[in-house]
Amino acid sequence: MRYPRISIALRIAAGLALIALVAVAGGGPGTASGSQATTGTITVVASWTGPERTDFERVLEPFENSTGIKVIYTGTRALDQLLQSDIQQGSPPDLAILPSPGELLSYQQRGYLHPLDTVLSQKTIAADYGPDWLNIMKLGTDHIYTLPVKANVQNLVWYDPKRLPSSNVPGQTQPPSWAFLTNLEHKIIDDGDTPWCLGLDSTPVSGWPGTDWIADILLHQSGISFYQRWADGTLLWTSPQVQAAWKAWGSLVARPGQVHGGSMGALLTDWDTAGEPMFAKTPGCYLQHLPSFNTLNYQGYPGHPKPGTGYNFFPLPMTGLPSAASAASAASAASSDAWDVSADLLGMFNDTPAARRLVAYLASARAQRIWPGIPGGGASSADRKVPKSVYPDQHVDAPIAGIVTSPHLTLCFNAADLMPVTMQNAFYQAVMEYLQDPGQLQAILQRLDLIQQASYPESFVKQQPNFTCGA
Repeated sequence: MRYPRISIALRIAAGLALIALVAVAGGGPGTASGSQATTGTITVVASWTGPERTDFERVLEPFENSTGIKVIYTGTRALDQLLQSDIQQGSPPDLAILPSPGELLSYQQRGYLHPLDTVLSQKTIAADYGPDWLNIMKLGTDHIYTLPVKANVQNLVWYDPKRLPSSNVPGQTQPPSWAFLTNLEHKIIDDGDTPWCLGLDSTPVSGWPGTDWIADILLHQSGISFYQRWADGTLLWTSPQVQAAWKAWGSLVARPGQVHGGSMGALLTDWDTAGEPMFAKTPGCYLQHLPSFNTLNYQGYPGHPKPGTGYNFFPLPMTGLPSAASAASAASAASSDAWDVSADLLGMFNDTPAARRLVAYLASARAQRIWPGIPGGGASSADRKVPKSVYPDQHVDAPIAGIVTSPHLTLCFNAADLMPVTMQNAFYQAVMEYLQDPGQLQAILQRLDLIQQASYPESFVKQQPNFTCGA
C-alpha cells in the first residue's frame, strides 16, 4: 500500500496510536495475550443465518473497524456437517460457535480444540460470568475451552397476555406447580379451544423442541442427580425416571385436542412458525414451550407482537410433578431452583494471534452488550457486568437475562446438547416417533438404550467429568 509523504515523527505517532487502538479493541476479561497489533483474517462458522447473522455481524463490526482484522463468517444450519468436513480436509475454521458442549468436548478429546487460557483468566471469568458458566466453559477439564457468545433459558412457556390475563398466570421468576399447568390446559380445552402451539420440524435436526420438554420435566421431576446421569449416559432410557418424563410430556401434548393441528400437524410444522396461531384474530392455540431465543420469531410475526403486551412467559413448572419414585420425589424438591439453560459456545480450532484477539473481544462486556441491546435480537448475555438497562425490552428480555446471570440459581445445561451427536440425533428422531404413536414408548426407549451403549464408549464416560449442573 502506498502512503502520503509525511514526516517520520508523524508516522511514528500514527503507528503508536494504531497499536493502542488495537490493544483497547481486543482487550477482554482476563486478557493474557500481548498487546501487539494483529492483522489478517479470521474464519468463523456458526448456525446463525438471516436476522441472526445480521445481528452477529453488528457485534463483529467494532472489532473489525478498530483492529483492521477481517472476519469471514459462514452461517449454516448444517453446522456440524460443515465443521466435520473442514476438519477432515485439514482446513478447520479458526473459530466455530456451536450449541452443544458435548460436541465441543468431543473435539477437545480428539485434539482439535485449543484452550483459551492464554486469553481468558479463570479467576476473572468466574467473577464476570459466575461459577456455573465457568464450569461449562471448562468442559469438565482444568482449562477454559469455550465461551458463551449468547445464552438462553430453555424452560419457558409463552402466552399472549391479552388472551391469558396476568391474573391467571404466575410471575416470570416464580415457577408454578404442575397442577396449575394441567388445570390451565383443562380450562382451555373446556372452553372449546386448543392449549398448545407445537412445531417439531427443524431440518436437519427436527424433533429438538420435544427434547427440551423432556429434559425440563426430568430435571424437575427426578432431580439434578438423575438428570446428570442421564446426560452423561449412565442412566438408562428405560429407567423409571426417564420413562416418567416422557409420559408427563405425553400427558400434555399426545392426546387429541391438546395440540394445534394434532400430532401430525406438529410433526410437519416448522418450530419457528408454530406460534403464529397464538396471535391470530381467533387464536388457534394459547401456550408454547420454547427457549428464550424464540422472542426473535415473535417480533417477526404478522402484527409484530410486542414484549410484555403481545407476548410474555412463565417458567415450566418446577414443583408438584408426578414423581417416578419416592427417591426422585425427594430429589425434585432439592432442584426446584434449577433452571435449564443453553448457549451458543465458541471454540478455537486454530490458535492464532488474530483468533485470540477476537476471543478476548467477544468475552468483553463491550461486545457482550451489543447483541442484547439490539431491539428484537432475542439474545441474552451470561456476563454479569452487562447491566439490565442495556436490554431495550425490560418486560421480557431483561428478566430472562436476570435468570442466566443470577448468583442464586442453579443452572443446568440442556441435557440433549451434552449428549454425543449420535445419541442426540436418535433422541430427536425418537420424539417424532413418540408423538406419532405414544403406544410405542417402551420400544422407543429400548432402542435408545442400545444407541446409548454404542454412542457412549467407556473412554467417553471416564473422560467426561460431570459439568452438567452448577459448579
